[in-house]
Amino acid sequence: ELGIMDGMIPEPEGGAHCDPSAAMWAVDAAIWEHLQELQKKNGRTLANERYQKFRQMGDAREDV
Repeated sequence: ELGIMDGMIPEPEGGAHCDPSAAMWAVDAAIWEHLQELQKKNGRTLANERYQKFRQMGDAREDV
């Protein structure tokens, strides 16, 4: 809602400590998914998007 997180990685049933291998594969899949999207953009676009994201994190919002 505030634009701070890019996404959430689901944990295995019972938590990551119950199935570390499944947790590791979920993290691996999330990283690869985001890398594929990032590779479609040039450096200037990535830098501008990152700048805008971090600039907006400090905005005070009354509707939240």
